[in-house]
Amino acid sequence: MPDIKHDIDQILYDKILGHLAKIKEYVPGPVKKVGGLKAKLIEKYSQDPLYSIFGLDSAEYIAATLSGGTVTSIHRKLGDIYEDTVTTIFVHALGLTYDEVTYSAPIQSGSETEARSADTYLQFDRIGQLHRKRIRQWAEAELLKLTSNPQVTLIGIGLEVRHCYATGDSKRAQADEALADTSS
Repeated sequence: MPDIKHDIDQILYDKILGHLAKIKEYVPGPVKKVGGLKAKLIEKYSQDPLYSIFGLDSAEYIAATLSGGTVTSIHRKLGDIYEDTVTTIFVHALGLTYDEVTYSAPIQSGSETEARSADTYLQFDRIGQLHRKRIRQWAEAELLKLTSNPQVTLIGIGLEVRHCYATGDSKRAQADEALADTSS
């Protein structure tokens, strides 16, 4: 049991446990597709001429395949925990609501228009004066690191929390950049 000293400790603990409880419900995609039974998946692989010829219909191979998906699912859930806890800390520390730290915009992804949202959005005029000045000064200093002559007026900052970027995440990076472009 964690050492709960403040309200935020309990809030974060409960949120994390809620996220972790969802992992227990996880069923790998290949198992779902064959009706939820690992034995049916092994049977399907053994009927496939390519998989069966190379011994890829073995219980060990199936277990390795399913483990990879499970590890990916766990990492995604850890990412959800990181995102949710960062948002929760800002909500709690700044006295805001979850609606007040939400930013969503339509972006173009290939030929599709998708709704994307920032993990946390801090709009300056929603933040109390004490914190507003400090956060605005930080944002302006960061902007000056990017360009010596900014041509924008900052109205807030959006945060994208990333737990585990991998080399294959170019689509995620492109979506992050597209969302950033909608706010300018």
